[in-house]
This record gives sequence, structure tokens and C-alpha cells, in this order.
Amino acid sequence: MATLNSDAFKDLPPSQIVPRLADSGVYVAPESTIYRLLRQEGQLAHRRSERVAQKRSRPCVLAATGPDQVFCWDTESNISLSAAFGLTGAGIGVKPLC
Repeated sequence: MATLNSDAFKDLPPSQIVPRLADSGVYVAPESTIYRLLRQEGQLAHRRSERVAQKRSRPCVLAATGPDQVFCWDTESNISLSAAFGLTGAGIGVKPLC
């Protein structure tokens, strides 16, 4: 376990540890045995340190109480309008949500 948790191998899965050890001329155990040992020690999940998941909030709900209060991006109709007026680019615009 000391070899598997050393700085050189602590972030790697067994499928990468065994070939690297073999390249350096060291044979510890077959890959399946290393998987079994890591499973028994509870280290088989992600072996690298990762950032803690951030809590996300739900997006606010938009509700219109009158005309022209809620807008959305409409990419379909404005592309044809930009072509009709000879404009270049995506032609993305804002129009009231119907």
C-alpha cells in the first residue's frame, strides 16, 4: 500500500500504476490484485483530490404581469432577418417571449 499511495502513484488508477512500475523494472502485483487491495482499503474511488462540489441554487422564475416584461433570446427568426438586411454574424437578438 505504501507504493500505491506514494506521491508518484497516489493520483493514478491501477491500470496506469502497473505499467509504470514495469517500465522501471519493479513488479509488485498483478493489476487485478492491486484493484482488490484498493477496494479493501476503500481507495478505489477517485484517487485524486478534487474540489468540493458547490451548492447551486435554482434559477429564479420569471413571470410577466403585463406585455413586454419577459424577454428571451430568439436565434431562429433573427438569422433570416439578418440575411435579408445583409448583416454578418449570427444575427441573435432579443424579442418578447410570446
